[in-house]
Amino acid sequence: VWVSNWAGNSLSLFNSKGRALSPSSGFTQGDPIKPQGMAVGRDGSLWIANSRTDYVTLYRGSDPRRWAKIAGKGISNSFSVALDARGDAWVTNESLTAAPGSVTRITREGTADLEVTGGGLSSPLGVAVDRGANTGVADFDANTLTPLPPAATAARAPRIRGKLPRVVG
Repeated sequence: VWVSNWAGNSLSLFNSKGRALSPSSGFTQGDPIKPQGMAVGRDGSLWIANSRTDYVTLYRGSDPRRWAKIAGKGISNSFSVALDARGDAWVTNESLTAAPGSVTRITREGTADLEVTGGGLSSPLGVAVDRGANTGVADFDANTLTPLPPAATAARAPRIRGKLPRVVG
């Protein structure tokens, strides 16, 4: 189990019995700064959203020695990360200024290739991807859920307002 240590700028790893597998100061490879959301891919790679930097940290195979920093395409103050069926990462980028936030797609190879803006995204925090490749983004300031089309290629998001349907199952 991976745990992000926001105040400690590190990551901790525990086994299923709660025993620490990380050093007492946590893993700091790849400079996780205020790490927030994380996701583990099918290949075991750990994606880390850093909430006070302009990059996402990647531990290939969940190995801190095999780290990479991924920047570009609007990555800034990232808050959460979700992975789609292809292994691509979707990262929310919260705006700490008057500028609106965005969502960035990072290919499984580690290239930030798409920034999604518009659609009312002002402070996107949560992101989720379902089995149908539907991506939903929760926006804190706008109090909205913005869907992104499957395999999004457009750089603009549609805007949805009003009550959200209750999903059970």
